Amino acid sequence: MEKSKFLTSLVALLLVLPYANATLSIPKAKKHFVLVHRPCHGAWSWYKIVALMRSSGHNVTALDLGASGINPKQALEIPHFSDYLSPLMEFMSSLPAHEKVVLVGHEFGGLAISKAMENFPEKISVAVFVTALMPGLTPNATATLYNELLADTGVLTSLDNRVAYDNGPTNPPTTLSYGPKYLAVKLYDKSPIQDLALATTLVRPIYLYSVKDVSMEIVLSRKRYGSVRRVFIVAADDNLLKKEIQKRMIEKNPPDEVEVIQGSDHMTMMSKPLQLFTTLLVHGGCHGAWSWYKIVALMRYSGHDVTALDLSASVLVGHNFGCFAISKAMESFPEKIVFITALMPGPTLNASTVVYTQAFASTGVVSALDNRVA
Repeated sequence: MEKSKFLTSLVALLLVLPYANATLSIPKAKKHFVLVHRPCHGAWSWYKIVALMRSSGHNVTALDLGASGINPKQALEIPHFSDYLSPLMEFMSSLPAHEKVVLVGHEFGGLAISKAMENFPEKISVAVFVTALMPGLTPNATATLYNELLADTGVLTSLDNRVAYDNGPTNPPTTLSYGPKYLAVKLYDKSPIQDLALATTLVRPIYLYSVKDVSMEIVLSRKRYGSVRRVFIVAADDNLLKKEIQKRMIEKNPPDEVEVIQGSDHMTMMSKPLQLFTTLLVHGGCHGAWSWYKIVALMRYSGHDVTALDLSASVLVGHNFGCFAISKAMESFPEKIVFITALMPGPTLNASTVVYTQAFASTGVVSALDNRVA
């Protein structure tokens, strides 16, 4: 019964979400998210997240790295790791000096965003590693991480993957191509079959960059790379970068925060798009009207009018610190008010001051855990 109710709510949410933006009182392009894909994939792999971001009023850019997606280069035309990363570096360079983006990297894309963090720390508000390679600052950290990836995944010889020897059989392989069985078993094992079918038609070969090339390109410093806030998202059921591998990276190079998405395969954006979407919003944009998006969608689906954080609403709902806004509204507009785990000041003298002071004292929010004050 509970499962049936959940599925009904989920279907309703998916049907209505594209229209929820019309009811959310938030400005367009509130945050700018930049999404960087894994090997052999492209910007297309983020299509679900792009749609959800845009429907919630955020700006989002999904990039194609070299010889990926619809990038015109072929794998053999970009034999250096810097060539592969150049689309991201050029994009970051083109951003206005005052603009900060939320940078999101998936798997091998973790190395790409790490390079961007080193080169453009002032343009990044937070870097999010989605079951991604997250190098540390110790000597040879990148080389070790890259070697471990190849050894742990066995990607070069796994299942129906294919490598090419364009420089002759006595030289190292030049490119890697994924087979459909490999995609199904290792990457998309919990994703919808339609997404697997999409991947089998769109994946492209990737150049096999040497450990030396990659480690020379990804040279990181505490002053620049280390100054950017990092969040690591664990894909709990990743069948490629298994949970133990992700845990090892986190322990070696602890990020500021760690989130776990249960039931996610390697392609988190395909198997658990809503969970990834909300996690990115929480860490990339703090809270706002968007945090009511599920309620807005379900209310609208049920035939009700709903406006997030708009004082003209007939039933006004406040969450936590939002109490002061709706308390002011109660004085001017005596409507029905709902407090949800919110501070609720009384009518006595200095009541608001007391509630405000107690809120800070009891929660310790200013100095709690990893909160920051400026």
